[in-house]
Amino acid sequence: MKTNSFSSRILTKPNINRIIILLVSISQFQFAQWTQNTGIEGGDIRAIVYDGSKIYAGLYGGGIYTSDDNVISWERINNGLSNYYVSSLVVKEQYIFAGTLSVGVFVSTNQGQSWVGANNGLPSSSVTAMAELDTFIFTGMINQIYASTDFGQNWFWRSNGLSTNRINSFATKDSLIFVGTEDGFYFSSDYGENWIDRSNGLGNMSINDLTIIDDKIFAATSYGGVFVTYDVGLQWLPAGLSPINILSITSVDTLLFAGTFSSGIFTSSDFGNNWFSFNESYPYGSLTYELEHIGNSIFAGNESGIFELRLGELEWNKRNSGICAVNPECIVVNDNKLYVGVPGAMIYISSDKGYTWQTSKVSESFGSIIDIAFKGDTIYAADGASVYFSLDSGITWNFTPFFAIQLSSMEITEGKIFVGAQTGFWISSDGGWTWEQKNNGLTEEYINELAYDSLNIYAGTIGGLFISSDFGENWTKATSGISQNIFVFAISVIEENIFAGGIYGIYLSTNNGATWSFRGLPNLLVQCISGYDNFIFAGTTPINGIYRSTNSGYFWLEFNDGLPYKDAISIEVLDSTLFAGIWGFGLWNRPIIVTSIEAEQSQVPNEFLLTQNYPNPFNPSTTIVYQIPEMTFVIIKVYDILGNELRTLVDEEKSAGIYKINFEAGNLPSGVYFYRYQAGNFIDTKKMLLLR
Repeated sequence: MKTNSFSSRILTKPNINRIIILLVSISQFQFAQWTQNTGIEGGDIRAIVYDGSKIYAGLYGGGIYTSDDNVISWERINNGLSNYYVSSLVVKEQYIFAGTLSVGVFVSTNQGQSWVGANNGLPSSSVTAMAELDTFIFTGMINQIYASTDFGQNWFWRSNGLSTNRINSFATKDSLIFVGTEDGFYFSSDYGENWIDRSNGLGNMSINDLTIIDDKIFAATSYGGVFVTYDVGLQWLPAGLSPINILSITSVDTLLFAGTFSSGIFTSSDFGNNWFSFNESYPYGSLTYELEHIGNSIFAGNESGIFELRLGELEWNKRNSGICAVNPECIVVNDNKLYVGVPGAMIYISSDKGYTWQTSKVSESFGSIIDIAFKGDTIYAADGASVYFSLDSGITWNFTPFFAIQLSSMEITEGKIFVGAQTGFWISSDGGWTWEQKNNGLTEEYINELAYDSLNIYAGTIGGLFISSDFGENWTKATSGISQNIFVFAISVIEENIFAGGIYGIYLSTNNGATWSFRGLPNLLVQCISGYDNFIFAGTTPINGIYRSTNSGYFWLEFNDGLPYKDAISIEVLDSTLFAGIWGFGLWNRPIIVTSIEAEQSQVPNEFLLTQNYPNPFNPSTTIVYQIPEMTFVIIKVYDILGNELRTLVDEEKSAGIYKINFEAGNLPSGVYFYRYQAGNFIDTKKMLLLR
């Protein structure tokens, strides 16, 4: 019998040590990937449904969760979903249908353990609402309705008589189906084959949701409150709460519940004649997208999670345990503490690198905390419109007299507070009590991001990068080496380097913004940038995730192992750990220092690539970086604009790796030149500009 050589080997002490080292290395490699931080719970809930044994929640960006223990805990069930933006859920027998953004309908027959697409006959469009009636499943698209009688295997058009406006909601009673659209109310008595407009009295108001009590149909409208009809829409009458924007409505017997845009939840026991605020322990300023009656409870879904009201009780209870889908809009490190801003005007604070968290409610606003800054012991927090401050480590908060449209960024230096917004640059020199607008030279006022170094303030806008050396009194546009019309979403000052990222990649300046050079990630939208030691990290959106560079951005490698989704909206470093906010999937972390195994693997590229030379334009020399994933014969030559061959830079066989070569122009005149890269069958050519 042939004996396995390893198993028969005598395990001497040196061999045991080698095995231990190998196992430790393998273990480190396996764990050197992203893991999710627990404790930051919630998500943007858009749909809730019950199948008789489990409750399902559809999230805008987080996929689908389910609970089988009376919402004590939740489990994510996204297997098979290719789109995590869920707008609607409906149950028919053992089938669960999920309507999604841009990818249509998915169906599960095993309580969400797996999903498959069910789009035969559907247009390539977003699902906005779903319903079931008898043997029919109805799907509302952006401006039309489709139906299926074979559990989603095939769909057919069912929009005759409808306008071309968005389908917002369905309701059913007996054999009738009703639909609320952006311009009114329709009903059908033949399973959607024909629709009749019954909007008299609504005035073309958008109907966001519908509910039925006996013969009364109630409509939640945009900024018109609630309306009611007693005759299937022949005449609609106001039923209170005008001019509030009502996003959702549901009913239990004769009791109505209405969820609003930033005004909390209201209830009425007399068919809308009188309404009462019902917001004990409920986030008043939230957007209540969904209300659903299940069993003995009312469930409310908003942008920060799911809440339950037991009928007969007076207090809402948060039910987010296990739903880790909140969007970390900003991650900030101060005094070795981690601060994470999320929707619902909430900040999570950790003193132990995210193992445990404290919460700080900044305001009753429904908005996200988009930035956090510090001035001594004072914490400043900004949502989408206002700035707040806390003198007691976030226990209580105070409102500053600042208001701006689409506030996007905040920084503090030398005792001054800077704010970037849609209306430009604002500054306060007295702790936020008074503010001045400083837009001189800021030809594009819509600011996405602010940063500063020892000399300048940098403003990234939707129309270029601007620099001020006098605290915003005057601004000049960066033009040397950087696109003048680039959308800049991220700026990070890392030691002597300034990185600016946006649509179509990332740029670097090493001289306080005087000149810039392109540093890669072309055709990607860079949303956030951070750094540690010689590591630079760039978070991109919506599908490419996080990249890492160890050479100032000359070359980038993906850094996504373990991430379930690659939509990075925020990143920051604490000690040697990188934290990332992933849209719809919460907060994640991983060690920055990679193991020797990972480092060795990361040096081997997985594709052929030729990068743009830097700097460009250049005089008299420039650098070209290229990579090859396998041993290949490489040729790189330089040509003039007429196609004449001028120089051969590489002409030899190269092993797999990343290479950097220098091109000296010598006595060549100013002009456009081309460099052509051929590695095996891969060919690429790029243009460079010599300016004497």
